[in-house]
Amino acid sequence: MIDKTGIYRIINNIDNKVYYGSAAVSFRCRWIVHKSNLMNNKHGNPHLQAAWNKYGHENFEFKIILICEPVDCLYYEQLFLDKYFDNCINCYNICPTADSPLGRKHSEETKLKMSRSQIGNKNTLGHKCSDETRKKMSEANTGVKNSMFGKTHSLDAKRKISLATSGDKNPMFGRTHSPEAIEKMRSIKIGKVPSVGTREKMSLAHTGKSASIETKEKMRQSQTGKKHSEKTKRKISETKRRKFLERRE
Repeated sequence: MIDKTGIYRIINNIDNKVYYGSAAVSFRCRWIVHKSNLMNNKHGNPHLQAAWNKYGHENFEFKIILICEPVDCLYYEQLFLDKYFDNCINCYNICPTADSPLGRKHSEETKLKMSRSQIGNKNTLGHKCSDETRKKMSEANTGVKNSMFGKTHSLDAKRKISLATSGDKNPMFGRTHSPEAIEKMRSIKIGKVPSVGTREKMSLAHTGKSASIETKEKMRQSQTGKKHSEKTKRKISETKRRKFLERRE
């Protein structure tokens, strides 16, 4: 299997962060290149490099998650990035778009520019994108600029993604987010309100589904001792009243 081609992930077993990539030659060759660059402190992904230096190679694991033909590698890698890319919160990938440097050669001028940009900044270790840069990255992958704009995944593609991220193949299988990661995810969502279209999609996705007894118990326990704010109480009251009036009509 290690000599086949497809999609893989590199998992940090300390904080569960993941890097997704594709191997168009073979998984064996791709992992050798990653390890060589990381061990020599010259990996192209500064976040993954910094984590490797901090936690040590023994805490990273290379896993094959999907086998496909070389020509399909970028397509399936993009599917995973569409699902998991989050500006380096839980996913190490720094670019939301899948791209392959296979067969590409930089010009001497480009190489010189790249070299100069790294002088005095040891491989950009510890570098964090500014809010403005993150905004630009987000805008560059929004709407018609997104590779999946106006498209939908085929049933076969959805099935493959599901199989590749189910059970022990899921990077969070048997693990929990650290308090720091949970706080970061919470802070990102503060103040955000789903659009009407998103709400409708969420509603349709849950129509006809019912939570298991175990899930219901977890939900009940998570709410034990909590009290709704006056604002939330008003919203609940208004929602109930609206539904009551709709049923009468």
